[in-house]
Amino acid sequence: MSFERILVCLDGSDFSERVLPTTIAIARAFGSKVTLLHVVEPPFASYHQPVDALAVELNRAESQRYLDRILAALEPDGLKVDSRILHGAAADQVRWHAQQQGSDLVSVSTHGEKNTAWDLSSTAQKLVSDPPSSLLIVPSRTPAENKRLRRIMVPLDASRRAESAVPAAMRLARHNEAELLLVHLVATPEISTSGPLTPSDQ
Repeated sequence: MSFERILVCLDGSDFSERVLPTTIAIARAFGSKVTLLHVVEPPFASYHQPVDALAVELNRAESQRYLDRILAALEPDGLKVDSRILHGAAADQVRWHAQQQGSDLVSVSTHGEKNTAWDLSSTAQKLVSDPPSSLLIVPSRTPAENKRLRRIMVPLDASRRAESAVPAAMRLARHNEAELLLVHLVATPEISTSGPLTPSDQ
């Protein structure tokens, strides 16, 4: 498993940017090309209304300034990074662009601008239900500063699908000099007790 192209989903919020440190660590380890994607979603009421060309252009300009700021911050890292702005429903546009550019990994924060008490944002939930590629979901509470990965855990269930993640985890661990934990959980067997039949057993 290798990650040549990584697509990073950003919605302009601090929450969404929490995905960057982990994504950068992965990109450094694999020499990946990173694309920052910002999707401008129209208000719900405007989906079936005429498009305001001026509003679209203003949103695009504001979005580009936002992405340029992120690009400038990542420039000292020496990463191969570009950006893209799309319009429409976020999850649909992420899937489309990931398939178009052949992304090996899509990175998204658990929550974005519309942070809620739910475990995942609506966009993250849609991507989980129908992922366009491998999917990295980073908790929005993750520290924003760049840090080297210290410990990587790989859950295993004795399936080849689970084991396919091990080579990538090993490469990531070597690059970051991180501890690699391979975890396999064994269910505790239930011991049945004998005794007289209860009314529900009869």
